[in-house]
This record gives sequence, structure tokens and C-alpha cells, in this order.
Amino acid sequence: MFTRSSISDPELWWAQVNITCDDPTEADGPIQAFEGNVVRSCEYTALLLHLGLYFCKPGHPDDPFIHSMVDEGKWHMDAESITLRCKLFQKFTTGSELLPVRAGWCLTIKVIKDLDSVPAWSHYPKAVSPTSIS
Repeated sequence: MFTRSSISDPELWWAQVNITCDDPTEADGPIQAFEGNVVRSCEYTALLLHLGLYFCKPGHPDDPFIHSMVDEGKWHMDAESITLRCKLFQKFTTGSELLPVRAGWCLTIKVIKDLDSVPAWSHYPKAVSPTSIS
């Protein structure tokens, strides 16, 4: 019998995330590949680095809007959780905080740089949205 596990290490979870881009000049591939033949713009590279940092920080983001949605007790209870952001994103994108059973799973997020190619009403939050989990 297969059991699904919870996210225990944000860096291991982040290694399973693949980000693609609608701009063919931006190289797809492992987020961690910044050397060699992987060519990305400074902006796209910065986005990837900041997303990685975001998911590896503890607690909720220190943002007034986020703070207004989380009660004070929960905010302090989650303050040291290094997996909170990964678990919330995993739950938002897949419906569960638990990881897929299948080995080698990957969560794919597509970045849309050409916002003129999508309807105006879908720019946010779909400008950066999960496209698949495989």
C-alpha cells in the first residue's frame, strides 16, 4: 500500500518544481541550473531565485494583506514553520498538502511574460500559475 507523505523539507520540495516560460528565449529546465548552457534573462533568473527564497522562508509572508487574513494566534503559531509556504502552495495548486505517491513527481508552473496574449481579466493570479502536476 502506498502512503502519501507531508512536506518535510522545503528545499527538497522546491527541487520538484519545474518552471517554464512562454518566452522561447528563456531556457526551461531545472531551476537550480544556472551554469553551463542554461541561458536566462536577468529578470527571469531573479524571479526563479526569489521564488526559491520565498518558499524556503519560515512563516507567513510579512505583508499587511496576508496578515489581515490570518488571526494573530495562527500567525505566531506558524512563525517558525519552514514548510508552511510550500504546504499552502501545494494545497492551493493540488488540493492537498500531501505529496504525490508516485516517485519522480513534478509540479510545473508556467510563467507568462507576454500578458497581451491572455485576456486582461486573467492577468492575476494566472500570470504565474501552476499548469500541471505529473
